[in-house]
Amino acid sequence: MDNYNYIDNIGIAGGGRWAKVIILELDKILPLNIDFYIYSPNNFLNMSLWITKNNFDRKIILKNNFEKIKNKSHSAFIVANSVHNHLKIAKIAIKNQIPVFIEKPLGINYQSTLEFIKYADYKKVIYGVSQVFNFADYLQNFFQHSKIIGEISSLKILWEDKKEEVRYGEIQKYDSSIPIFVDCFTHIFSIINFFLQLKNFNICDLKIKKGG
Repeated sequence: MDNYNYIDNIGIAGGGRWAKVIILELDKILPLNIDFYIYSPNNFLNMSLWITKNNFDRKIILKNNFEKIKNKSHSAFIVANSVHNHLKIAKIAIKNQIPVFIEKPLGINYQSTLEFIKYADYKKVIYGVSQVFNFADYLQNFFQHSKIIGEISSLKILWEDKKEEVRYGEIQKYDSSIPIFVDCFTHIFSIINFFLQLKNFNICDLKIKKGG
């Protein structure tokens, strides 16, 4: 069994669909004695009902503001709330010496993202950003098989998202306040990353429609 003795509890920011998916997955892989502290000031009632419905009352402590985060109060922290607040909440964790994992994207502009990176480096606290496709077996297999047919000279990626769909039993809606390349390019780049290992591979064009 993996050693989780260094983990006391995990803090999670968010009250939407993705935060709930993260809780369910962590509950599957972590020991029963590890508690979750959920910070959901904007969706407190809905999250409270969801916790009761899923019998998490004894495992989850629900908080309605981020001021309750104190120095090293959590072994790790996951940011899965509104994109516009990713850096703000991640910085609170860094300030309190808590390693933090941020759902993509890290930030919505270069300057604020760079400032966060410098702050985290200054505080000497580790952080990470989700790159789920880096761990997708089917993409690794595709890359390995594609090399068999010879040198790859070009790659075309067509990315489409529905405005609304049901995923994991809940409605997922596209956030139109975020430029589509900010929301999706993190995933696209992690796909392209497989092919950047090829010495003659170049990114030469990018076309964005309807929301870019």
